[in-house]
Amino acid sequence: MKTFSRKQVRTYTNEQIENFVDKHGGEIITMNAGTLGLGNCILWFGKNKKVGITKEIYLNEWSSGQSLRLYNKIPAKYKKFIN
Repeated sequence: MKTFSRKQVRTYTNEQIENFVDKHGGEIITMNAGTLGLGNCILWFGKNKKVGITKEIYLNEWSSGQSLRLYNKIPAKYKKFIN
């Protein structure tokens, strides 16, 4: 029988995400506000540069983390938030 495993997602703290944005000179654009963290955000570093998408991940009742995915260009469904 074939077994399937869930892909592990690396989680970051809010401070790590904010430090990453500060280090690379970008800004955080909030799509949906979070309850304990930053929520779902776009990390915008400027035109013709990489774009980051963060999503809030539930850890337990008292804390949450952030997942981060970088793209070479912004996906179409997120373009409406950049203006």
